[in-house]
Amino acid sequence: MKPEQQSSSQQPSLDNELFLPDFCNIRVIFLVVLIAELLAFVLALAPQVSNNNLWERLGIISMFVQWVTLVNAALLCGLRPRFKKQTHTVVATASFLIILLVTALLTEVTMRLALFIGLASTLPTASHADFLFHNVAISAIVSTIALRYFYMQHQLTRRIQAESHARFEALQARIRPHFLFNCMNTIASLTRTQPALAEEVTEDLADLFRTSMADVGNQISVNDELSLCRRYLNIEKLRLGERLNLSWKIDELPDAATLPSLTLQPLLENAVYHGIEPRQAVNMSVMRLNL
Repeated sequence: MKPEQQSSSQQPSLDNELFLPDFCNIRVIFLVVLIAELLAFVLALAPQVSNNNLWERLGIISMFVQWVTLVNAALLCGLRPRFKKQTHTVVATASFLIILLVTALLTEVTMRLALFIGLASTLPTASHADFLFHNVAISAIVSTIALRYFYMQHQLTRRIQAESHARFEALQARIRPHFLFNCMNTIASLTRTQPALAEEVTEDLADLFRTSMADVGNQISVNDELSLCRRYLNIEKLRLGERLNLSWKIDELPDAATLPSLTLQPLLENAVYHGIEPRQAVNMSVMRLNL
């Protein structure tokens, strides 16, 4: 497989990500329960056609809202594997209908259970149809807002990831064309006089391009990244001569730490291109790397 094909095949597919949060995650469940309880407070504070006081209303509404919330969360958690294969429109429509259906069913169960155990007085005195309509209408409004919010958050995250991916890709694989041309000229000049050195430069250049064409975001150790930087600077040293003198102060760097490949090399390349190369006099370039 060619490097370009391998890289593109291993890039994350952002288009197929599910925009709904993972309702199987305990943190998501906790957040949903908390938001549902805040909604219960809002509904309890609203004018009610009921003889119950505030705390009684809050208790009844909280129990019903949390019941609806947890049942919907369980269903969306179970359907998550199937939702991953569907489009956003299908997922949003199915989720909306499931929420409305669960709300309607639990409203009916609540009404019948209250009548069966003699707690009908705790429910609003509105008619059965009005009570069902109000619950479904509130559920429709809240679910529409929530689904829209989830979708917009997903789109924002997706855009940020795409921009970061593109920027890092541009930074990672952009060894400047002039650097390649200069390397070819250096290798050509060394071929007859110092063939062993020409071979070494060719190997260094091959390592640079091999890393440049690797997958975007590939993590390597700090030690490997510094080794790559040294290969680059060794090539530039042959061309710039005494204009490029290096002093490395990296004793405290954590060699085992990882970072995206070609993170430091473009910084050094810019320093050489803009700081060292334009100068004709002998210069000392001190590169101190602190991570």
